[in-house]
Amino acid sequence: MEVPRGPLRVMVPADLAQSVLLPVVNEYMNLYLEVTVDLLVSNQNSDLVGEGIDLAIRFNQILP
Repeated sequence: MEVPRGPLRVMVPADLAQSVLLPVVNEYMNLYLEVTVDLLVSNQNSDLVGEGIDLAIRFNQILP
């Protein structure tokens, strides 16, 4: 099995970044030392392809 390496660009909303995703990203980077994570925190919809984003996490809150 090949070990992940290289840059990973992830876009996440501000609500998720610090409370949920930062601990997961830190753990991932400790497991895969050859990976660098560029965490982009934004609540804006962006041109994911144009900005070279590898992974985007988005969500909508469902109101009653």
